[in-house]
Amino acid sequence: MQQPHRLLRRRTTSFLAPLLIAVLLLSSACRDVPVAPQPVAVTPDAALAVTATAGDLELVRTLLVQLSAEGALTMGQVNALLDALESAVRRRKADGNPPAGPYFDMFIADVQLLVSTGVLTSLQAQPVLDAVQHLAGRGVARRAIAAGYRFTCALTTTGMAQCWGSNLLGQLGDGSTHTRLSPVVVQGGMTFRQLTAGSDHACALTGDGVAYCWGGNSWGQLGDASKTARLVPTAVATSRRFASISAGAYHTCALSRAGHSFCWGRNDVGMIGDGRWESPTVPTPVDLERVVSELWAGGFHSCGLVAGAGGYCWGWNSYGQLGNGTLTDKRVPTPLIDGTRFAHIAPYAYHGCALDAAGAAHCWGANGGGNLGDGTTTMRLVPTPVLGGWTFATLGNGGVVGGFTCGVTTAGTTLCWGFNNYGQVGDGTTANRSVPTPVAAAMPFTDLTGGGEHNCGRTATGAIYCWGGNFTGQLGDGTTTTRLRPTLITLTGG
Repeated sequence: MQQPHRLLRRRTTSFLAPLLIAVLLLSSACRDVPVAPQPVAVTPDAALAVTATAGDLELVRTLLVQLSAEGALTMGQVNALLDALESAVRRRKADGNPPAGPYFDMFIADVQLLVSTGVLTSLQAQPVLDAVQHLAGRGVARRAIAAGYRFTCALTTTGMAQCWGSNLLGQLGDGSTHTRLSPVVVQGGMTFRQLTAGSDHACALTGDGVAYCWGGNSWGQLGDASKTARLVPTAVATSRRFASISAGAYHTCALSRAGHSFCWGRNDVGMIGDGRWESPTVPTPVDLERVVSELWAGGFHSCGLVAGAGGYCWGWNSYGQLGNGTLTDKRVPTPLIDGTRFAHIAPYAYHGCALDAAGAAHCWGANGGGNLGDGTTTMRLVPTPVLGGWTFATLGNGGVVGGFTCGVTTAGTTLCWGFNNYGQVGDGTTANRSVPTPVAAAMPFTDLTGGGEHNCGRTATGAIYCWGGNFTGQLGDGTTTTRLRPTLITLTGG
């Protein structure tokens, strides 16, 4: 990588001179990532396409190459990307059409980190290999299934949303308040690329990043400038397009395409992160002037990853779920006390977990059921290593109420640990597990999600399995029978 960098320094003396830039070819599906620093000649203010491949899927992110009057080369400043970066183009290499199945999202902050390291030292100074692992091993899969409290939603292979379970406040989005034991179609005829679910509401993003929410709205968690429950998807009151969205118990957070954080809804313990206690009913900027690569809403707190700077959390902290060594609530983002630069973070209801660059899991917060995976039931105020020596590819999202954790290893093994009183660990028992435990007969899931008392997983082929408590039909198998092992769910028309 040194030769292209030296060439860049020599060639930046003239504003009109071509620039040689190393293009990084990445794989979002494996840990051993090929890096091909092939110099590509571009001119200032031109667009540079950075490509990541995974099997027959290909992602393209376009960066704007800029050159200042003093001759300093950048590819969009980290804090001022905005529309200088176009949306990721998802396509199949064979015919150029969008993929029909699961795909990976390439976030702006990740690409910026990859392109800048080893090429432009003014932006980041980390080794290129570390940056590549950050994206490759932790590629954020399309979140096509989301478990809320006693309800679940999923996307079909065409992007249509279906939900099942409790529906007291319209969280199934079918225009009614009737509980459904099997999947029903969310009304509106829209297609989505991402889903998330809270205690009594759900949200989704369209392919072009428009946010819609439905269900309970007593705290303004739908973001439509009201506190009125909605029985069908309702547009969030903003013109901003989002890269990701995440629902907490009664609040919602979303990451803009520029890597900026926004939250709305319940804020009595500071989970919005704007330094106030008022509960906003529209997207509100989080008091974090840094580009964020991941943003997640936990039960009553929120967490984000700052590219190259580690994890930040804010909100309720009575169980140490902010991971900062205290039990004090925080109204603004506060860094995790551990100096590890985590590659993925997952806040739950009363605890949080994260993966480091090597895929090792660390957890903190409440531990009454063994949900930290450290072999004890002792509360931890700082990130603590999970036992077992497992290398994880991802952790399950959700868990707005439940005290359990799940993850998928790089070898495809699904593991869960923590409270298991309703079989949510999925090992065929109801015994709590304080260390990662294999889920019985689990398929190789690419997407995992946890609700209050249940878990669901989705395979690469789109098959959905759920297990755990089933009191309001949240497993979607047409019954209210608790399942101690994964049970296949059939979507309507699927």
